[in-house]
Parts: sequence; structure tokens; C-alpha cells
Amino acid sequence: MAYTDEDFGDGIVDTICTGCDLPAVVNDLHLCQDCFAKLERDLIRARDWDYSGTAFMTPDEDLEELRLRVISEYGANYELIAPPDKTELRRNPPRRKAMPLPYPQVEPRPAGSYTETDVLDSLERILAATRSYVWRDLQEVAPLLRQEYPDLNPKAYEHKNLLRMLQAHPKRFQTHRDGSKHKKGTHTYVRLSRDHTKTRGVEN
Repeated sequence: MAYTDEDFGDGIVDTICTGCDLPAVVNDLHLCQDCFAKLERDLIRARDWDYSGTAFMTPDEDLEELRLRVISEYGANYELIAPPDKTELRRNPPRRKAMPLPYPQVEPRPAGSYTETDVLDSLERILAATRSYVWRDLQEVAPLLRQEYPDLNPKAYEHKNLLRMLQAHPKRFQTHRDGSKHKKGTHTYVRLSRDHTKTRGVEN
């Protein structure tokens, strides 16, 4: 169920919010407006789509982008509820989806015919093809890059892997890890260091 400002306008002022334990106008969940917003973001972080009013009004194909936008704007850490445990994650796996604006098919380039700069330029074009400025899952982006560079070996450019290659160019790319690098199911995200939607006149 989604709530609006009107749901908090006629509450009882001597009630206590169960989220922050402060006197506040609360909704029927006994949460003030700020804590309810935190709950919504946590439900989206946890991919608990069935209980999020925002997710209920979002098309299925855009749910994962909604989660990435929340993480991009507010961070990956949970604000009100405890993070889901492994059992919950298995019961509610992420809904994977393709890039919103698929990268066009390109002719594969053989090893030795391109430079590190060529690879980075292609990755910029892939990320700039998305319709909004959000973090992209590296596992989602890498196959698109492999279409053009099937024999890509970051070690040829003195980088341990693709992630290290991107991290070596912070003026072009930002990277973010969702959780501990030793935790199973961890995802790594990438985005352009500059907001490409502003440069072409598109708002987030």
C-alpha cells in the first residue's frame, strides 16, 4: 500500500513512532513520515516487492533499476529494518533484466587490434545508453563489452581484472560493491563518473 502526505496530516500528535521512538504523527503502521520513507527504501533494497507501495506501482521490468536508484541516492545500508538473511534471499531472489537501452550489435574485434582506451570508450558508450544515471551491475555490463572484445584480457594492460581496469580510471568510472567482497551473492556496480543524462538534457 502506498501512502501520501495526507495519510500523515490528521494523525494523533501524542503517539510514538515505532521506528524512531519519538512523539510524532504516525500512519497505521505506527511510523512517522521519515521512518516510513526509510521502510520503503529498505523493502526495495531487500527486493521485497510485494510489501513496497513504490514497487507495486513500478513495472516488473523496472524493479531492479528502482533498487539501483535507491542505492545510488541513499546508499546500500539498511536504514530501519534488519538486512535479509540467506534464507530470505533464496526465497526472494533478484529479478534480473537486460539493459534498458540494449547496446547495438557490433563486429567483434580480434585481440591486438584495440587499445585499453578503445575498451574504455566502448564501456562509456554502453553506460551512456541507459536512460537514467544509475549504478549498473557489472555482470550485466561485461557481456555487452565482450560482444565487441571477445578476447579481452585486462592483464594485457597490466590490470588484474576488468574491475581493476575501471578503478584505474576514476575520472571516467565509479565502482561500488554491494556488501563484503567475501560474501556470497555480492554484486559489483559501475557507472560513469559524470552524469550523462545532464549532458544530453535528460533528468533522472
